[in-house]
Amino acid sequence: MKIYVASRFANIDRVKSLQKILKGHGHEITTDWTTHEHVQPVTDSNRSLATQYAIEDVKAVLDCEIFVLLTTEKTGAGSTTEFGAALLSSSLHGKPKVYVIGPYLESNLFYLHPSVTRKQTIEEVVEELNN
Repeated sequence: MKIYVASRFANIDRVKSLQKILKGHGHEITTDWTTHEHVQPVTDSNRSLATQYAIEDVKAVLDCEIFVLLTTEKTGAGSTTEFGAALLSSSLHGKPKVYVIGPYLESNLFYLHPSVTRKQTIEEVVEELNN
Protein backbone atom coordinates (compact mmCIF):
# COMPACT_ATOMS: atom_id res chain seq x y z
CA MET A 1 0.00 0.00 0.00
CA LYS A 2 1.05 3.59 -0.61
CA ILE A 3 1.23 5.43 2.73
CA TYR A 4 1.83 8.99 3.87
CA VAL A 5 2.89 9.59 7.48
CA ALA A 6 2.32 13.08 8.90
CA SER A 7 3.30 14.69 12.18
CA ARG A 8 5.02 17.79 13.50
CA PHE A 9 8.58 18.31 12.29
CA ALA A 10 9.66 17.99 15.93
CA ASN A 11 8.34 14.40 15.85
CA ILE A 12 10.62 13.43 12.98
CA ASP A 13 12.33 10.49 14.72
CA ARG A 14 8.99 8.82 15.47
CA VAL A 15 7.92 9.32 11.83
CA LYS A 16 11.18 7.79 10.56
CA SER A 17 10.67 4.81 12.85
CA LEU A 18 7.12 4.21 11.63
CA GLN A 19 8.15 4.59 7.99
CA LYS A 20 10.87 1.98 8.50
CA ILE A 21 8.36 -0.44 10.05
CA LEU A 22 5.88 0.13 7.22
CA LYS A 23 8.56 -0.37 4.53
CA GLY A 24 9.62 -3.56 6.32
CA HIS A 25 6.08 -4.85 5.79
CA GLY A 26 6.29 -4.08 2.05
CA HIS A 27 4.45 -0.76 2.04
CA GLU A 28 5.56 2.29 0.01
CA ILE A 29 5.96 5.77 1.49
CA THR A 30 4.56 8.28 -1.03
CA THR A 31 7.09 10.91 0.03
CA ASP A 32 9.61 11.02 2.84
CA TRP A 33 9.33 14.56 4.13
CA THR A 34 11.75 13.68 6.94
CA THR A 35 14.55 14.33 4.45
CA HIS A 36 13.36 17.92 3.90
CA GLU A 37 15.27 20.86 5.27
CA HIS A 38 13.40 22.66 8.02
CA VAL A 39 11.90 25.75 6.34
CA GLN A 40 10.09 27.40 9.24
CA PRO A 41 9.89 30.28 9.38
CA VAL A 42 9.62 30.87 5.65
CA THR A 43 11.96 33.63 4.52
CA ASP A 44 13.02 35.06 1.17
CA SER A 45 15.97 32.66 1.12
CA ASN A 46 13.88 29.48 1.53
CA ARG A 47 10.54 30.50 0.00
CA SER A 48 11.11 28.56 -3.24
CA LEU A 49 12.06 25.40 -1.36
CA ALA A 50 9.06 25.77 0.99
CA THR A 51 6.77 26.12 -2.04
CA GLN A 52 8.27 23.00 -3.61
CA TYR A 53 7.73 21.03 -0.37
CA ALA A 54 4.12 22.22 -0.10
CA ILE A 55 3.36 21.05 -3.65
CA GLU A 56 5.14 17.70 -3.20
CA ASP A 57 3.54 16.94 0.15
CA VAL A 58 -0.03 17.69 -0.91
CA LYS A 59 0.45 15.57 -4.04
CA ALA A 60 1.81 12.73 -1.90
CA VAL A 61 -1.19 12.96 0.44
CA LEU A 62 -3.58 12.81 -2.53
CA ASP A 63 -1.66 9.88 -4.06
CA CYS A 64 -1.63 7.72 -0.92
CA GLU A 65 -4.01 4.90 -0.05
CA ILE A 66 -3.38 5.24 3.69
CA PHE A 67 -2.79 8.50 5.56
CA VAL A 68 -1.40 8.31 9.10
CA LEU A 69 -1.22 11.29 11.45
CA LEU A 70 0.89 10.82 14.58
CA THR A 71 -0.58 13.15 17.19
CA THR A 72 1.49 15.32 19.47
CA GLU A 73 0.52 17.54 22.37
CA LYS A 74 0.92 20.62 20.19
CA THR A 75 -0.36 20.34 16.62
CA GLY A 76 1.75 21.38 13.67
CA ALA A 77 0.55 23.71 10.93
CA GLY A 78 1.91 21.52 8.13
CA SER A 79 0.62 18.21 9.49
CA THR A 80 -2.78 19.76 10.21
CA THR A 81 -2.96 20.98 6.61
CA GLU A 82 -1.95 17.53 5.32
CA PHE A 83 -4.58 15.95 7.56
CA GLY A 84 -7.19 18.33 6.15
CA ALA A 85 -6.24 17.42 2.57
CA ALA A 86 -6.45 13.71 3.41
CA LEU A 87 -9.81 14.12 5.17
CA LEU A 88 -11.27 16.06 2.25
CA SER A 89 -9.97 13.54 -0.29
CA SER A 90 -11.34 10.66 1.80
CA SER A 91 -14.72 12.36 2.11
CA LEU A 92 -14.98 13.10 -1.62
CA HIS A 93 -13.23 10.11 -3.18
CA GLY A 94 -13.19 7.36 -0.54
CA LYS A 95 -9.41 7.43 -0.25
CA PRO A 96 -7.09 7.59 1.50
CA LYS A 97 -8.09 5.68 4.59
CA VAL A 98 -7.25 8.16 7.37
CA TYR A 99 -5.72 7.09 10.68
CA VAL A 100 -5.00 9.33 13.64
CA ILE A 101 -2.71 7.75 16.20
CA GLY A 102 -1.59 8.58 19.71
CA PRO A 103 -2.59 9.91 23.08
CA TYR A 104 -4.13 13.16 21.81
CA LEU A 105 -7.15 11.75 19.99
CA GLU A 106 -9.51 14.23 21.65
CA SER A 107 -7.47 17.35 20.83
CA ASN A 108 -9.09 18.14 17.48
CA LEU A 109 -12.79 17.85 16.65
CA PHE A 110 -11.94 16.68 13.12
CA TYR A 111 -10.34 13.56 14.57
CA LEU A 112 -13.95 12.53 15.32
CA HIS A 113 -15.03 12.73 11.68
CA PRO A 114 -16.55 9.41 10.48
CA SER A 115 -13.81 9.07 7.83
CA VAL A 116 -11.14 8.92 10.54
CA THR A 117 -10.00 5.73 12.27
CA ARG A 118 -8.48 6.51 15.66
CA LYS A 119 -5.88 4.22 17.25
CA GLN A 120 -3.76 4.49 20.37
CA THR A 121 -0.59 2.92 18.94
CA ILE A 122 1.34 2.50 15.74
CA GLU A 123 1.30 -1.25 16.28
CA GLU A 124 -2.51 -1.31 16.08
CA VAL A 125 -2.38 0.34 12.64
CA VAL A 126 0.41 -1.93 11.36
CA GLU A 127 -1.53 -4.99 12.53
CA GLU A 128 -4.70 -3.78 10.81
CA LEU A 129 -2.85 -3.02 7.56
CA ASN A 130 -1.24 -6.44 7.50
CA ASN A 131 -4.50 -8.38 8.01
